[in-house]
Amino acid sequence: MNTETRCTVVLDGAEGPVGFATARLCQEGCKVGPLIAPTVDAALALMSAATRALGQSRAILDVPGAQGGFCNTLVSLGWQTTFETARMYRGAPPQPAHPETLFGVATLELG
Repeated sequence: MNTETRCTVVLDGAEGPVGFATARLCQEGCKVGPLIAPTVDAALALMSAATRALGQSRAILDVPGAQGGFCNTLVSLGWQTTFETARMYRGAPPQPAHPETLFGVATLELG
């Protein structure tokens, strides 16, 4: 039996890390995030590895709105959308350096 409550898996590239996924146990299964990856396939592999490392088959992932294609991929793999949120800003929203690599946010619970 696995006794870990959280883990991080890293995807190495030729010049060092190119992605990672962190997962932590929650009431049912685990919560994955942040999830940073260079491609959809890499994101899926990292998410799967993090989930398996905790001995879980059920996972929750908060996908940013800019990753609509990734959401469609997850739905085609049997994932379900449980709720959606809206991000609101006063003034100009922050511009992440590489938004295409963010496949899962760390947590919505922290705001």
